[in-house]
Amino acid sequence: MKGLLLKDWKLLLHQKNFFLMLMVIAAFLSSSVSNASFLFTYLTVVGAMFTLSTISYDEFDNGNVFLFSLPITRRGYAGEKYLFGLLLGGGWYLISFLLTSLSSFWKTGTLSLEILESAAGALPSLLLLLALMIPLQLKFGSEKSRVALLLAVGAAVVLAILGEKLAGSLGLDPAAALNRAAAMPLWIFLGLILGSSLLLLGISYGISVRILEKKEF
Repeated sequence: MKGLLLKDWKLLLHQKNFFLMLMVIAAFLSSSVSNASFLFTYLTVVGAMFTLSTISYDEFDNGNVFLFSLPITRRGYAGEKYLFGLLLGGGWYLISFLLTSLSSFWKTGTLSLEILESAAGALPSLLLLLALMIPLQLKFGSEKSRVALLLAVGAAVVLAILGEKLAGSLGLDPAAALNRAAAMPLWIFLGLILGSSLLLLGISYGISVRILEKKEF
């Protein structure tokens, strides 16, 4: 797995100019945008998306044929993509935390509670993004995965609407359940979301392994 991580890191070095531009944008946003959650989500999501580009590089010009002739397993390859996504997204997560913290100290002399809440809320976004996008990328490739993502989001919206109508017909009140969840202590609420995201990430990893094991190169 170490070799795969080094390979993906070297692939990303070819995009160092884009990373530098992203750093400039992040520095500008940290000083001009008052909503810290936007910066956390933006940098974390954009950073993690580079994991998908490494999958595209591997698939380019039948590169996977050579890659899987090396002493690596498909399970190990899938695990490396999730680990690389966590490392990459986590790195940008730390950068965004540093920038927003410095900006907060510069403006107010303290670390605002909003930054800590935004930091806690951005982690599930990273986990959910990797859980959704990596299996789609492995299954459909870079182009078709975008269409598959739109269809998945559309299906989720439809299911949510149908679920709300079904709950109403059964005499249940989804709004009341959401209000009760919002009334929980913040650390319990965020812990439940983070735990659910980790569970979905584990399920996603299993799906990715099955996709690779069935895929012919």
